[in-house]
Amino acid sequence: MLSPTLTSSLYILLSVTSVSCIYDFRNLTAHVEYFDQRIDHFNLGTYGTNTFKQKYLINYDYWTKDGSNYTGPILFYCGNEGNIGGFWYNSGFMFNLAEEYKGLVIMVEHRFYGTSLPFGEKSFEWPYIGLLTMEQALADFAMVINYIKNSKGAEDSKVIVFGGSYGGQLAAYMRYKYPNIVDGALAASAPVIDQSSKEAQESFWPLVTKDFNEAKTNATPRIQQAFADLEKLKQQEGGYAEISNQLYLCKPITDESGYIHVLKYVRNIFTNLAMYDYPYETSFVVPNLMGHPVEYTSQLIVNASTPIEGLKKAAKVIYQGEGTPDKCFDLDTLYVVCSDPTGCGTGNAAIAWDFQECIQLAITSGSSSKTSMFPDLPFTMADKTAYCKKKFNAVPDPLWTKTEFWGSKMWSASNIIFSNGLLDPWRGGGILEANPANPTISVILIAGAAHHLDLRPPNPLDPPAVTAARKLEAKIIGSYLSQ
Repeated sequence: MLSPTLTSSLYILLSVTSVSCIYDFRNLTAHVEYFDQRIDHFNLGTYGTNTFKQKYLINYDYWTKDGSNYTGPILFYCGNEGNIGGFWYNSGFMFNLAEEYKGLVIMVEHRFYGTSLPFGEKSFEWPYIGLLTMEQALADFAMVINYIKNSKGAEDSKVIVFGGSYGGQLAAYMRYKYPNIVDGALAASAPVIDQSSKEAQESFWPLVTKDFNEAKTNATPRIQQAFADLEKLKQQEGGYAEISNQLYLCKPITDESGYIHVLKYVRNIFTNLAMYDYPYETSFVVPNLMGHPVEYTSQLIVNASTPIEGLKKAAKVIYQGEGTPDKCFDLDTLYVVCSDPTGCGTGNAAIAWDFQECIQLAITSGSSSKTSMFPDLPFTMADKTAYCKKKFNAVPDPLWTKTEFWGSKMWSASNIIFSNGLLDPWRGGGILEANPANPTISVILIAGAAHHLDLRPPNPLDPPAVTAARKLEAKIIGSYLSQ
């Protein structure tokens, strides 16, 4: 039986009793199709009606038909910053909803990611990369929805959009911008408030710290000591070489710049552990990441021979995978310094994300030893602007982003579910409080849940509150479909 704390449309799922949890993930066929998408939706003077091939994955297994026309809903995933295939296999809750409501599942790859490159390998050069904006991406999604509805005889089908993290932002924005074609949205772990709130941006590192503070094994003092020991080593003759040796780095650091890189690399270990603190083994970040990795690595750190040895053991878990052959850690690939303090990775997707973070997205700021377990690693708007100017000859425009995508002023929207896990360090940038004046915006806070866990396929090891959240989300989505 569901036992939420309920205020208006705020649901805080803390405890549940007598809720069954059935493993219901299916390897349903992902049919690969392509849509001829306009390169530029807003300026015919640039590329006219020229198009590129935008990839999408689609499954028709549950979609109901009345004669030659489909009548079931369209369940649409807004692709994030990567190949769409990764999201297909990590958003299994949508298939449960497709079965329940007899719907179509479609997941569309975000422009400039995966194989959906408007200009091929030239896509990441200037001026072509200038067409990588959220406005263009949202218009892409709208055009695909219209195409599916028109080509399948599904003009009367309701449309529910989904997304997690950045994709969750896009799902909410689709409902903001295109309420004429989108009937409702589930925005999981969507840091929409980060776009307008410095306080939200500064909440990330303290929330990572909170996750480790609240683990059964509290490794926070040991982690802080490790950072202090690194600082002491740095002051010694040959300190950079010794730090490189103790952390088993492939390429020794030789100066202060390299040392700062090390600190950010180490900090990002804990970022990923907190984000993907799922209750069962996953391969979303690294192959075979164990369940409850925050607790697992906390025990490793506390039981290590030295605090710095504990950092190396934690790095092994998140960067290489426990149980794999030992190899040195390559700073230049494992943590790439960019406009996102949590790192951008490597390859074309990293260039695309770096650019998006530069021109539109506001995610998080630097860390402070006064509010977190991490050293002082500032990253101000001035720092970001200087970096982006040098890298892309483009600078952030936070006022425009706040204006175009509403920031915290989103209560004139309707039919959106904002869900956030109470283990997710991104929750500080999410919608955490309901507005009694607008009960059509539902806010669900989920105990025991990390980054968009509710979108993942059901698993017997899910916390009861996650199972309850999915039931509640399904019920709310049902209400959208009946309107």
